[in-house]
Amino acid sequence: MLKSSQFNLVKETENGKVLWNSRSGAVARMDSHAMQILEKPELADSLADKDLVDAMVQNGFLVSADENEMDRILSESDKNREAEDIDRLYYVIAPTLACNYKCVYCFENGRDSYRSMRDETVNAVIRFILSEASRQKQLNVLHVHWFGGEPLLRPDIIDKISRPLIRFCEERGIKYYASMITNGRFLNVDNANLLADLRVKQIQISFDGTKDFYCSRKRATEEDYRKTLENIKAAADILSGITIRVNVSNNEFEDARRLANEMLLENGMDGKIKYYLAATNEGTEERRISLHADFLKKETEFRQLFGTVYQADGYASHRCKARKQGCSLINKHNFCIGPDGELYKCEHHFGRAEWIEGFICPTKSSNDDVKIKENKVILERILEADHQSAQKPECAECSVFPVCFGGCHNHVLQKEKPFDCVAYREYLLNLATEKYV
Repeated sequence: MLKSSQFNLVKETENGKVLWNSRSGAVARMDSHAMQILEKPELADSLADKDLVDAMVQNGFLVSADENEMDRILSESDKNREAEDIDRLYYVIAPTLACNYKCVYCFENGRDSYRSMRDETVNAVIRFILSEASRQKQLNVLHVHWFGGEPLLRPDIIDKISRPLIRFCEERGIKYYASMITNGRFLNVDNANLLADLRVKQIQISFDGTKDFYCSRKRATEEDYRKTLENIKAAADILSGITIRVNVSNNEFEDARRLANEMLLENGMDGKIKYYLAATNEGTEERRISLHADFLKKETEFRQLFGTVYQADGYASHRCKARKQGCSLINKHNFCIGPDGELYKCEHHFGRAEWIEGFICPTKSSNDDVKIKENKVILERILEADHQSAQKPECAECSVFPVCFGGCHNHVLQKEKPFDCVAYREYLLNLATEKYV
């Protein structure tokens, strides 16, 4: 016996119905016969069109009647996070928690730690990562993501950590992949060339609109704004993976459009960089939810400018693919590493002592493995975030749970919900099916 998948979503178009399954990612145009099977799957076994039924099963539109799809998703997530031997390691490293800006919306405001890594901690981090990578027999990707503070305040630390990791990966036939989030103020030509040499393939630069917005939101100067634009323009000729995240406050889309014109057209970066919009999530939870549906609608309209006003592939669209787990950092081998060697399971926890999951403890001998002191209570709270989401009725019955997983794990832990579920489901459905409309 078969049943329709919980994760089927149907979009009505002028040319008929389009079906998307958020778990398998399959999208198909459905005729009346296929819709009849979907609506009455108990009849599938008696229908003559076995090839159509088999195709619907293969694409996840129909599943076994006794399958609990939500339990399967959570079970697979648990298996992934507990695996002893994995093929991909991921570390978020903050070489410093210092920053040259004080962005009014930043989650790091109010923190009292602005330290940078000392040499002994740098060496301990290298030994820790190499030791863990050596234990993974199936490892084929080592991904390091540079974070902060502002990581480019300390390019020397990035250099010291990166080179032995790159050398190790080259010797073992492992793909080394690096990325970074930066405000771009120090992404000068020298640092851009350094990052290219250190295999940094993706760089997200957080921007806040045109000059007045930028200076107000970041508490920056006009010189900061001008210099950052110059840096991005020069770096785009050196680094191929630059994405501009435009932080939109209170759904101020007109300024985001003016910035796109200035950056992409007037400064000639259209086609050289990616561009996307993100809400800053300021204010109370109620206010954030109230703004979310409007943001998604306007973001969709803005995205459609790419292909008309700007180059079609210039917008970095939101993902609508299913996840193997709610957050890659909940895998027990993956960590955020702070400048004192402290370990977290979320980059939003950097500098907050109450969220330290453990410490990398430097040893006197460089030949010794670095030991981890673990805070099991924090670890267990974070690892349970998937299940906490799934226990909520609105998540347990949701048709896009494989993509959303109840939202950011940090929001789950903080008991926050800064988005409109109904609007988000519609947004993902439109995004997944837009080529069929």
